[in-house]
Amino acid sequence: SSVSHSDTGGTAPQVHSGIPQAVIMLGILAYLYGVAEATFSNWCVIYLYDRTEIGIGAAGLVLSGFWAAVTLGRLAYTAANHRVGELIALVSPLIMALAFLLISLIDRSWVQVIGFIAAGAGCASVYPALLVRATALRTSRRQFVSGLMVATVLAGTGTGTYLTAAIMEYFNLGLDEIYRLAAIIPVIIFTAGFFPKPHPDLM
Repeated sequence: SSVSHSDTGGTAPQVHSGIPQAVIMLGILAYLYGVAEATFSNWCVIYLYDRTEIGIGAAGLVLSGFWAAVTLGRLAYTAANHRVGELIALVSPLIMALAFLLISLIDRSWVQVIGFIAAGAGCASVYPALLVRATALRTSRRQFVSGLMVATVLAGTGTGTYLTAAIMEYFNLGLDEIYRLAAIIPVIIFTAGFFPKPHPDLM
């Protein structure tokens, strides 16, 4: 038979059978990050080819530069100590937002190239930081949480890829206008970074 809280006189931890709100929130942020990353990466070549004098080959090199910045940035985030890593993770969404605005507002090829490289640097640590925060919760379900975070970021990537095309087709907006609107996504992620961290016993 179960023992009630009043029988023991202690403070028994509450067990949640569902997904905790903290994990749901982090999953939503990972989803939004996936949307933003896809808007950068999957539309980079088309954006540069349509709006600048950069050829298709050079635009492909810029996309490679974006992914190189993502890779190097993630290595730097992994190597950083806890305090520096948290600072990098907090600032990175602002770099993403600035990159969206640079690319869409300044009609100079070299600025847009820099914007995509900066976007890669900004994207580098956002998702790893969210994953670390989610799996740091004291829980026996870390494998489930990790899988959930991976699934949400992939869902966001798919959504961002399709949604950009759908907005262009059905709302007759250009990529530059979509990029300006998309700057709000990393701002939301940045704002969420100031929310209180979930208590480790929430799971």
